[in-house]
Parts: sequence; structure tokens; C-alpha cells
Amino acid sequence: LDKLEDSIRSKDQELQATVRHLEARDSTLASEKTVRELKDMLTDFDEEMQQKVDERMDLESTKKKILSDLQKAQQEESRIMSDKGKLEAHRDQKEKLLRRRYAALDRIANGYGLDLSVTQSSQASAS
Repeated sequence: LDKLEDSIRSKDQELQATVRHLEARDSTLASEKTVRELKDMLTDFDEEMQQKVDERMDLESTKKKILSDLQKAQQEESRIMSDKGKLEAHRDQKEKLLRRRYAALDRIANGYGLDLSVTQSSQASAS
């Protein structure tokens, strides 16, 4: 984006330099050149001006597209962060519920003298 803005500024500066250069030569050209030569130079100048204006418009269009894409990416990032927050809250809620259930199950098991801890050897023997 900064590169595009620098390019736009550069094109503007080139355009202004060309205009200043032609204005400076204007007084001497009027006396040195024929009308036909002046018209040809004016045509060339107009074409050059139009080309620079077109280049600037293209750069502005590219800048707008990049800004639009950037805004869409920021909106998508916000949506993703929102979804992530919701998922984390849901996960935390489920973990809290599971801890409460396990604590309740542990209290019940302790009342009957059961050991709820699971080891690898007890899992292997159960299979």
C-alpha cells in the first residue's frame, strides 16, 4: 500500500515537473517554433499527460482494491477470533461440567469405598 502511494506521488511529481518544464519553455518556444510545431508538441504533451493520468488512475484503482481486500481480511479475522472465543468458552464450560460430574461421581464412589482411578494395567485387564 505504501509502495502504491509512493508510486502515485512519484507520478504526480513527474507530471508536475513536466508541466513546469513546458511552462518554462513556453515563452521561448512561441518565438522559435512554428505554429505547426507547437501544435505537434501540444498533441504530444496531451498524450503524455493522458498516459500519466491513466497510470495514476490504475494505481488508485489498485490501491482501492488492496484496501478493500485488507478490510475483508480484517473482517474475516474478527469473525474467526469471535468463533475461536465462542469455542473456547464452550470448551471451558464442558470441562467445568465434566469436573463437576467427576467430583460428584467421586463423592458417590467414596461413599461406597470404590476406587475410581484408572491405571494402564487395570485398563488392559478389563479388555
